[in-house]
Amino acid sequence: MEPSASAVAQTLQILGWALTLLGQVLNGLRRRQGFIIWVAANLVMIGLAAYVGLWWSIGMYTTNTLVCLWSYRQWRLDEQPLRPMVERRSSWWGRVRWN
Repeated sequence: MEPSASAVAQTLQILGWALTLLGQVLNGLRRRQGFIIWVAANLVMIGLAAYVGLWWSIGMYTTNTLVCLWSYRQWRLDEQPLRPMVERRSSWWGRVRWN
């Protein structure tokens, strides 16, 4: 049984929303992977917009992708380096002076 067009569009919309949220959180934490996820989210949303015929939205998500690539370039040129995805750090409790 083939899924309905509405179900496919809704699934793509939820996937795009979740990827956008994750990508923005990772960007806020200055993680490189946030940019990859942000671009993936925009590609999903471009696919959704093409699927349902929202041609102006394709332009908006393409612009989002270009802003993402520009932002990555700016962050790469920044003095503070991006942190890796997984980093060993001591917990907040380990840094508190109890005496």
